[in-house]
Amino acid sequence: MSPAGDGLALPPDVDRQLEGAPPAEIAVSLATYNNIATVPAVADAIRAGLEKHFAGVPAVLISADAGSSDATVERLAAAGLRVVRAAHEASMVERAAVPFHGVPGRGAALRLAFAIARRLGARGLVVLEADVTSIGADWLERLLRPVLEGTADLVMPLYERHRYDGTITNLTLSNNEIQNTIDTTYLSALSSPLPNLLGQLHGQNNHWYRAGGNSSQVFQISGIDMSFDAFKVAIGDTTSTFGAVKYPDPNRTIATYHVSIGGAASHDAFIKEARKQSKSNWRPQYTADAVIAYIRAGFGR
Repeated sequence: MSPAGDGLALPPDVDRQLEGAPPAEIAVSLATYNNIATVPAVADAIRAGLEKHFAGVPAVLISADAGSSDATVERLAAAGLRVVRAAHEASMVERAAVPFHGVPGRGAALRLAFAIARRLGARGLVVLEADVTSIGADWLERLLRPVLEGTADLVMPLYERHRYDGTITNLTLSNNEIQNTIDTTYLSALSSPLPNLLGQLHGQNNHWYRAGGNSSQVFQISGIDMSFDAFKVAIGDTTSTFGAVKYPDPNRTIATYHVSIGGAASHDAFIKEARKQSKSNWRPQYTADAVIAYIRAGFGR
C-alpha cells in the first residue's frame, strides 16, 4: 500500500488504478452495497450533471463498495464515466445490523473517497447516496459550483419535502418471498398523497404468490388495480417471479417446538417453562435462539 496525501494507505488495487492516472478536478463518490436497483438512475444523473454543467472538466466517479454480491459495481463501471473502483470490507455486524442503517462500512468508504480525491488533486468532492433516485442533473452544479469558485469549503443540502414524503421514498424490495395462501386480498396495497408513487418503488429477485383471485387485482397502487406483470413493468423489475414457493414445514409454532423437545403442545406451556430459567437452572432449549432456529428450519433456512 502507498499513502495518499492525507496519510491513508490505499489498497494495492486502488494504487494500481491511480498509478500514472491524470488528475481530476472533480470527484464524485458513491458508497454502495447491493444497490443495483437504484444505481443506474443515480449514475445517469451524475453523468448528465457533469455533461450539462461541467463539460470538459476532468472528473472521476469513485465507486466505494462494501462487497456487493449483485451487479452494482459492474453497472457503475459501465456508466460512461471515468471510474476508480475501491472495494473495502464491511464487518458482518454492520451488514447484519437490525434495523437496517444504510450502506455498511460507510466510514471506510468515506476515508477512501477523500484519499482518492486528494491523490488525484480534485478541487471538489461530491458525496452522494446510492439509493437517492430523486437526484437530478442540477444537484451537482448546486453542490460543486460554490466550492470550485472558492465561495464555500463545504456545501450541505437542505431538503424541502412534502410532510408525508418520508412515509414511502425509494422503497426497495429484494430477495423476499411474499405469499398469501389464505385469501385473495391484494399482495400489496400502497397509497401516498405524493405523485408518482410507482417511481419510488423498486424490486428485484422477489418471489410473489397468491392462491386464486382476479389476476388483474394482485396489487393496488394509489387506488389502481394492477396485475403482477403490470406491476413489474411499472417499477422496472425484471427478475422477480410469481409462483408458490414450497417449504419443508412452514406451519411450525412455539407450541409444536415445545412438543419437539418433549413438552406440552401449547404456547403457554413453553412460556411457563421458560420463566423458570435461572443461572442454576439454565436450559438452552428454552432460549430464543433455539426457537428461532426451529422456526427457520421449517422454511428451509
